[in-house]
Amino acid sequence: SAVAEARRAAPSVLWLPHLQLWWRSAHAQLRACLLSVLRDLPIDSPVLLLATADVADIEELPEEALTPFEGTNIGGEAVIHGMHPFDTDSRRAFFHGVGVAAATPPKPNSAPSSSKSMSASALSVPLDVAGKNTPKEAGPTEEEIARRAREDETDLRVMRAELRALATALLMNRRWKYFWQAPDPTEFPLWRRAAQGKAPCDLSSLLAAVDDESIALPGAFLKGVERVAEVAAAFFALQEEQEA
Repeated sequence: SAVAEARRAAPSVLWLPHLQLWWRSAHAQLRACLLSVLRDLPIDSPVLLLATADVADIEELPEEALTPFEGTNIGGEAVIHGMHPFDTDSRRAFFHGVGVAAATPPKPNSAPSSSKSMSASALSVPLDVAGKNTPKEAGPTEEEIARRAREDETDLRVMRAELRALATALLMNRRWKYFWQAPDPTEFPLWRRAAQGKAPCDLSSLLAAVDDESIALPGAFLKGVERVAEVAAAFFALQEEQEA
């Protein structure tokens, strides 16, 4: 996700423009996932979350959207600021320093340009043998290892939340109702033959595998979805053979 990438590339900036439009159009699960990921950010992480909203008053934004920006930062200043349109004088004052610096001619270079000015003593300094005094790169400290472990755990938690949301969306879609739950083997004995002990063989067991962390990566989740489709196709093929 963008938050995980920002943590790896820290110090970094996460920019969320038009917050009021994004919050209004985003799904509730996506908004909850964003808030959860932001809450998991370490307090000392050098990641700046910058959001902009074009509203007449801050009260027009939902209270839930303002939770990541409430309170005060280390300097004691509020982290929610209201901006107003700048007039001509304000713009000129802002760029005055840049204009003055651009109009000022550069100072003459006082360093000698001739190689003759180099003293003989400077040329006689012996050079170190390559690799002789090269410092060895130190390995990661225990604090760095612990920090990376926390980041990996946070990434896995976010990934499980995304996979759980996908499995729940499939279960709520009536187009896939034949895949929701495995039929009773006593009523449909061919199902046991089609499943052949494979798991997961339906969407409910796929969601259960995500919850118990048997499936924690997107690749395993996609293989589980393919397995559900394969078992269902084999079951219907066996039924057609029996009825023929």
